[in-house]
Amino acid sequence: TDLFGIATTAAGAQELRDGVDVLGILNGDAAPRDYLFGLYGTPGTRQFKIMVRHGDWKYIYFANGNQAQLFNLKDDPHELTQLVEAHPEIVRQLHQAAVAYCRRINLDRALDGDDFLRLPFEARPLRRIHQFAASRGVTGFPDHPRDVLDDWNFGNL
Repeated sequence: TDLFGIATTAAGAQELRDGVDVLGILNGDAAPRDYLFGLYGTPGTRQFKIMVRHGDWKYIYFANGNQAQLFNLKDDPHELTQLVEAHPEIVRQLHQAAVAYCRRINLDRALDGDDFLRLPFEARPLRRIHQFAASRGVTGFPDHPRDVLDDWNFGNL
């Protein structure tokens, strides 16, 4: 999101597009972003997902089944504890920010009026992606992601 702005700023012809002025933030001349958005899939389809990051919070909306996830990355950096039910006000705030972000050409295909399309859940074939790392002892699939987290030193990543 920010690489184009960094390159154009360094070249002397700043154009940020959806990014922020990272060099200005580092120099104290610009404010950091309030929200970071990430997108996956084609808007208006079941594969569409949008992620909103705000402070310690990470919200993800899934078009397939009209579902959401919420994580507190400070308390749960590995995103293992689902917090949608515990923090409905934060879910509402980040959901509204996601909808507002999608009010632009082509992204608006994910919307139906003032909210996301409500697409019924449809199971799709599961294809698991797993990177084996024999040097770390990863030679198969864990029963649960938690099973391998304690064995890895994430602080050095």
